[in-house]
Amino acid sequence: MSESHYKLRAPIATQCSLAQNPKNSRGVCILIALLTFIIWSCTNQREEIVAPDMGRETFINAYITLSTADMANLQVRDSILETLSISSNALEHFVSYHGSDVNFMAEIWDEVQVGIDQILNDQIFVPQ
Repeated sequence: MSESHYKLRAPIATQCSLAQNPKNSRGVCILIALLTFIIWSCTNQREEIVAPDMGRETFINAYITLSTADMANLQVRDSILETLSISSNALEHFVSYHGSDVNFMAEIWDEVQVGIDQILNDQIFVPQ
């Protein structure tokens, strides 16, 4: 057989620049965050476990809003958190408390991604 039959081609998704497709870059960011929190939750030793004051829907709404905002501007992030009456520490506490429940957090991140996709699709396909 000739050598050309064994050449591997990179999938189309890897050939595209993330900078050219913000939808992919947001997905990658969420995947990285999810993996970071899973690894952190598996290695973090907690002495005292206190349930977060924040509910599931509040966390999801906050994360969707933050993910679709201009995150390069910290004032925008702080303004969003203030509007939602949530602190960044509260978000971190929610993740640290629920991080060991991988199924729960996977469901959370799925809902966050669906919300982000809906917002991005609404922005991209606005009828004129």
